[in-house]
Amino acid sequence: MAKTPKVDLAELEVVCQSWPATASDRAKLHALLLRLRMERLVERLPGAIFKEKPDSRHVVRRLRLSVGAPGLDMQDRSRRLRVVTAAVTAYQEVCDLLHGRNPDPNPPLPDVDAWAVAIRALERELDRSTSPLHLRRPPQRPA
Repeated sequence: MAKTPKVDLAELEVVCQSWPATASDRAKLHALLLRLRMERLVERLPGAIFKEKPDSRHVVRRLRLSVGAPGLDMQDRSRRLRVVTAAVTAYQEVCDLLHGRNPDPNPPLPDVDAWAVAIRALERELDRSTSPLHLRRPPQRPA
């Protein structure tokens, strides 16, 4: 996977919203933003259960490994497994779209909305203050 430049996601979302096209035409741009959000999430996972330093490679494997994080009880693992499974499915569908494995170049808006819901749920799950495997905060950009 090629390294993505460290562009602020909020800036990309503003550009995407102001892109001169219809909402349907912007759906692929939204899918790209969702993929970047997932990869940035994986970069922020702590190294508690990974041998190598955290980065955006092996997104699916890293997310699945987070289900077995130390300190999670069975109920927490079940919840995390449901959230991770939905997010991994969304990530794989986005990748299929962006790599041309989906015959429709512009995904239906309900699909993009469903992918966004799955990724927001993953963000909430991994950012839970009670979670033993919560995300590190991204470094703040100077003003």
